[in-house]
Amino acid sequence: MSKLTKVIENKNLNIQYLTAGDPTLADTKAKILEMEKNGVTAIVLDVPFSDPTAEGPAIQAAHARALENGCHLPGIFEMIAELRKESQIPVVIGTYMNPVFNYGYEAFCKKCSEVGVDGAFFQDLPYEERAEIAELAAANGIDILTIVAPTSAKRIEKLVTDSTGFIYAIPPTDMECAKNLVAEIKKYTALPVVFGIYAESKQDASQFAEFADGYVKC
Repeated sequence: MSKLTKVIENKNLNIQYLTAGDPTLADTKAKILEMEKNGVTAIVLDVPFSDPTAEGPAIQAAHARALENGCHLPGIFEMIAELRKESQIPVVIGTYMNPVFNYGYEAFCKKCSEVGVDGAFFQDLPYEERAEIAELAAANGIDILTIVAPTSAKRIEKLVTDSTGFIYAIPPTDMECAKNLVAEIKKYTALPVVFGIYAESKQDASQFAEFADGYVKC
């Protein structure tokens, strides 16, 4: 069982989201350490990208600020390596594929393992194209999280059967639909299901505790 799965299964659920480098990587490290002191048990760390089309306005603005301040993937890895001298809090990297492609798939997975990244998910990577990086990640002990959206209904079995860590679900606006989405996912995997709740959403994140295994407040 992976470190991420253990965190979720222990119901020790306080997962927080940060855009790396907003406003600086030093600030990001300091925020993570402070969050851990306050009971946060895992971090989703977003890699800033120039065209974050899957994000809402607040996260898009955070990406823009981080890029303006010179944040990049090598610098993020350096920050995580420094973080590991003080903390072993689980860290998941969220990213679009362009930074990973430029860094190199094999180099990315090896570096994640080297600096202590526990998992990753890729916003714009189709399931049909994930095999190469998934194999490299597995070889380096990195969980590859699967993103499941309400529009994924006909593909859920295919999407989740070879996922690791936990399932990162995008909640429907209707709570009953969200319950049904979790039930459908759990037909095909024993992995925990965690919802990503965006700051712009009017949904109360605590509502998801009844039927999901956790949530990430973005």
